[in-house]
Amino acid sequence: MVKVNLRIAPPHSILFLSGPKGGVAAEFEDRLFLFSPTCISFRCLMEHDGETDVTIGDSSEIEQITVPNFDEILRTPDKVVMLSMVAWKSLTKIAVETKQTRVRIWVNHPIEPDQVVIALN
Repeated sequence: MVKVNLRIAPPHSILFLSGPKGGVAAEFEDRLFLFSPTCISFRCLMEHDGETDVTIGDSSEIEQITVPNFDEILRTPDKVVMLSMVAWKSLTKIAVETKQTRVRIWVNHPIEPDQVVIALN
């Protein structure tokens, strides 16, 4: 699995993790992370305030010593995790080894993070 680094200002300041065909997003709540078994959504820096640095990759490539801000299992029946913007516009797709992938996410701010690190395994 390859580690990917992106610098983006996504529309509506939100990103999604799902399978390559999208997923069922959780009902909207005013929280940093929203989760359903097939989709994780999370906020980032307001698009008008600048770009967000996003790193995503295998947990063996992601060095974090703190407890993650998010830690759940995502269904990945196609063995692919897609990072996307609104309307499932894909930013990157990463192959994973199993049909259920542990997703851990670290952010540097509780409301509008401009640094997001995502470990998959």
